[in-house]
Amino acid sequence: MNRSSEYFAGPETSRLDSIVHALRLRICTADPGVEHLLHENKLAAEFGVSRTPIRHALQRLSYEHLVQTRSGVGTVVAPLDPASGPRDFDVLRGIIELAAATATRPVPTQPLFALRGLAMSLDAIALDSFTFAQHFDLRAALIPLLSALIEDPILAEAHAAAHWRMLRRSQGFGAAELAAQHAALSQAFAAIATQTDAGPVLSAFAATAARPAP
Repeated sequence: MNRSSEYFAGPETSRLDSIVHALRLRICTADPGVEHLLHENKLAAEFGVSRTPIRHALQRLSYEHLVQTRSGVGTVVAPLDPASGPRDFDVLRGIIELAAATATRPVPTQPLFALRGLAMSLDAIALDSFTFAQHFDLRAALIPLLSALIEDPILAEAHAAAHWRMLRRSQGFGAAELAAQHAALSQAFAAIATQTDAGPVLSAFAATAARPAP
């Protein structure tokens, strides 16, 4: 993990989780307009494991639509069309709003505590010093928590894929855009401070998927 992971550290992760986290960070910090090929053998050597956990890691990334498997080519990180960037933010926001509107359950205790822990961690970071690495680590912790609150499994999977795509888009954010993300996330965490139902919690985070200012 990168240095900022100390802010959003959770329970001890498995070796596979660590590999997936490292590959997500690599994908989300790479140029989104360029196709990248991921070589299983090279990754296995880099992480000091066999090809089996690498394949499992790539499979998880495929479920999140961060990579694609192409016949005769291998596993690639597909480029993102710059023209569809604004739409991608709108798609994520729409998915979260739909999930909020159809939510009927309370937030389980463990995710609720985890969300409040993330809120305290974010509070410890000054708005004007919020880095992309910290933004990545916070979103990486937030995405599965929000997906777990979405009752429809298809919608939950769509949320995760759209959220990771949005995070890839944000790798080019400057200081002002990252500060805006910090502010939006802080407002969302403040809004859920006394909430225990999934609907209002999801609704609060829909605003964090707003398009960046042009």
